Amino acid sequence: MSMNKRTRYHVAQDMQTMCALLKIDPKSVLRRAGLPPDYFDHDDRGLLPHQIFALWDAAAAEYRKPDLPVFLGKSLAHGIFGSVVLAFTCSHTVQAGLNRIAIFKPLIGPIQLDIHTDETRLTLTITSTEPDLDLPAVLGAMDLVFFVELIRTTTAEHVVPLSASLPHLPPETKDIEEHLGIRITRGENVTLTISRDDAERRLVTENPNLWAVFETDLKRKLEAQTGNTPTADRLRDALYEMLPSGQSSVESACQKLHLSKRSLQRHLQREGSSFQKVLDATRSELSLHYLRMDNISIEEISYLLAFRDPNSFYRAFHSWTGMTPAQARTFAE
Repeated sequence: MSMNKRTRYHVAQDMQTMCALLKIDPKSVLRRAGLPPDYFDHDDRGLLPHQIFALWDAAAAEYRKPDLPVFLGKSLAHGIFGSVVLAFTCSHTVQAGLNRIAIFKPLIGPIQLDIHTDETRLTLTITSTEPDLDLPAVLGAMDLVFFVELIRTTTAEHVVPLSASLPHLPPETKDIEEHLGIRITRGENVTLTISRDDAERRLVTENPNLWAVFETDLKRKLEAQTGNTPTADRLRDALYEMLPSGQSSVESACQKLHLSKRSLQRHLQREGSSFQKVLDATRSELSLHYLRMDNISIEEISYLLAFRDPNSFYRAFHSWTGMTPAQARTFAE
């Protein structure tokens, strides 16, 4: 259930560069993706997320060779697509670089990076920003190669990840595994895990002076990309994904939105809202949606909304609606 105001992405230049790299006809890719063959000449409005993903699938179909994920992933890691890669290479450590990519990757497509660390490892999870759209298989496979190659190139070390997963194992899985140095498992999302030691490796390409030159421009572009969407809407979309996994804290939301707690609160206050107001409204909306589904128990709904126990859900639901969940379910029928 996606409520997103979908962002448009201006990717004509990057996609034309990719077509040239793969030696495929841009017009054929556009036709296969259901877009006008002259679209790249008139990229004023940008593309919606489903059109971006259609272009990736179309490019893979036009290329027709099994080495696409490895070839393209390695090429991108060596700087074919500029600013986002440069944000990584200028960083102090691998983890710092990944954090920068997580912030700025939305500039080049509807892709979200979540980073989780503990005492022994760092795990990168790559997903679509749109809950109702899956990442194209070729894009997920290519990203595994891209990140490993990028880390190896910028650390001058042959880093081997601890694990990697894909939702669907493509025919060229063996080639990708040979590049990574490990077996790929099937998982719910595209994930890549490296050791804590590798995450803390210094980058030989670190360049704070160069980063200072273009950081402001990247931030300006990111602000322009997301500036038309109210922060309350962005928070609500984040909560749609967070709540079913048991996350409901402002800290988790800030991490997902790449905002500090103070910035989030300031933006929401400017819009006449607050974190608690958006959380309550989102939970209320989702609870009514779930209660219309007979196959989900009220106890299960409480956990899907990230309540610690059903009693907390009962009290909150009554404060929102003046009814018990059971009464609301009967009324909905």
